[in-house]
Amino acid sequence: MKRGHLSSWFTGVAWKRLTAVEALPHKSNQHEFDGVQKLKTLLGSERRWYLGTVAYLMDDDPEPLRADVRLTWYDARERIPKRSEWRLYYPTTFVSERYSEGDLLIIARRADDTLLVVVAEEGSTIEGQLMWLFGLGAIDHPGFSVKGEIESGHLMLDFAANFVLDLIGEKVDHTDESCLDVMLRLFGRDDPPSDEFSEYVRGTVQGLVPVNDPDTALLVWMEREEVLYRTLERHWIGDRLSAGFQEVHGGFSELSADVQTRRSQRQNRALASHFEHLLQLNGVEYGRGTVIEPEVDVPDFVFAGAAVGQLDLWRKPMARVLAVRSRTGHLAGTGVVSPESGIDSYFLMLEPGLGAAQMTSLAKNRITPVVPAGLKPAFQQDSSVLVLSVGDFLKAFGTIEYPKRVSG
Repeated sequence: MKRGHLSSWFTGVAWKRLTAVEALPHKSNQHEFDGVQKLKTLLGSERRWYLGTVAYLMDDDPEPLRADVRLTWYDARERIPKRSEWRLYYPTTFVSERYSEGDLLIIARRADDTLLVVVAEEGSTIEGQLMWLFGLGAIDHPGFSVKGEIESGHLMLDFAANFVLDLIGEKVDHTDESCLDVMLRLFGRDDPPSDEFSEYVRGTVQGLVPVNDPDTALLVWMEREEVLYRTLERHWIGDRLSAGFQEVHGGFSELSADVQTRRSQRQNRALASHFEHLLQLNGVEYGRGTVIEPEVDVPDFVFAGAAVGQLDLWRKPMARVLAVRSRTGHLAGTGVVSPESGIDSYFLMLEPGLGAAQMTSLAKNRITPVVPAGLKPAFQQDSSVLVLSVGDFLKAFGTIEYPKRVSG
């Protein structure tokens, strides 16, 4: 198998919308997904059971509900060959109790012959991201669509693909021991300073020309930082575990929560650090720590103007703010300003697409998403929200002066 390829993780995938009979217990005494003849290309032509994982995801809960189960693939009418009805039986779990009619169902066969059955809330951001990850087509009929091979446009598992796999609980090895000795000498065995670590990360990547292709550079740097940070993290986690759970913040669950919080904060700081480096390389003047509105979080970056006429969106030079989050979550606490302020807000993020509700919220609040160019196709094409690439954003600004810090 080729390490780092999605095709080495999954060998095939099927998808559809859940029907009422499949999703709602009061509609049927069975807990089954109705198969179709072509689903046999994914699951086989003989009755068998699969070890698998069922998961349910929704935007309001960042952690997936997951359970390990045994799934049965069988012909409900095997005694009547001419009336074959293949079905995949799933047991009742706290995961299946969340299913709703219209939710997206994906059945993916892993390379180890186990199954991942993931259901995503209809219209959610994670639904669109799953379709992007697997390269799924439109759902324009009630039955299953099946792909015998994973042939998405991002075959290599880059930062964005790993990001979605993490969201659904599929753990990919993010580590690279080749730099461990150097990192231990430079940073020790604890959490390193963010800006120093990001600078070190950029120095380990060769062959990039960030000024010519900032979109690729940002993604490559973020992917490299994730790999190196996870490598170092594994060692300081090992040190803590060796001390015993009683001495590690009260137990394993608190340690796990601490790790997840650190990762999220680290990603945000890394994204801001790498983007700031791009601003400097492109000669863009900017401000940080500038209070724009009372009782609103300080934005990550503030710009006072833009090159007139380079983009229709920016024909009038005015103050602009940009918030940085690897994940959008809710808009509260992101450092963007109110639409009544007359100041345009931008949101630099690395999520491969957003759901309809979040895109509507961005439009309502006059917030323009900024993403690496390779992620733009993952956003809804029919949205009224303009999505900018990192390169477009950088080209829009010339030599400017930014607002002085005011008292809050």
